[in-house]
Amino acid sequence: MEKVIQFIKYSISGKLIIFNLIIFVFIHFLLQTNPNLAYYLFYNIPGLLSPGIILSNFAHKEIFHILMNLYGLYLLGPIIERISGSRIYIKLIIFSMFFNILGVQFFSSNSTLGFSGILMGFLSFMFFKYKYELGAFKEQLGFILILNILIGLIPGVSLVGHISGAFGGYIYAIILNKLGK
Repeated sequence: MEKVIQFIKYSISGKLIIFNLIIFVFIHFLLQTNPNLAYYLFYNIPGLLSPGIILSNFAHKEIFHILMNLYGLYLLGPIIERISGSRIYIKLIIFSMFFNILGVQFFSSNSTLGFSGILMGFLSFMFFKYKYELGAFKEQLGFILILNILIGLIPGVSLVGHISGAFGGYIYAIILNKLGK
């Protein structure tokens, strides 16, 4: 239990996991009491400027969805945070989220929610930023990246969200590589 407390207390990833869980509970309460408010606050709805544009990145409706995304965050987040530093990690989250928002707003006809766009940013960032340091792991990471883009083809999963989040991570990796960071 002490390791869990330390993880939450000292890592951005731990705090993000808690934030996602709080929103998960809150969105389920709102879906029961005021579904329209839940959609307004927590869904990225194309063409609608609402708090959901930002909060949708941390909102999940189904238990399997949140468990998969939080598992990905738990695995990838601390690695990126450790090797890149907190400032780059936070900027990567913002970059991936920004591209995810733009992608959904301009190229999707469906509302979205979930952390997977940011996770896709994590995957592509690691693949392109640390391409020489990854060694044999690069091939596995590339496979996971492609597999997760293909998961976007499943009905109810946002292909646009996955691709645009991955594009954000790619762009941020390219920028850092050009700056020599």
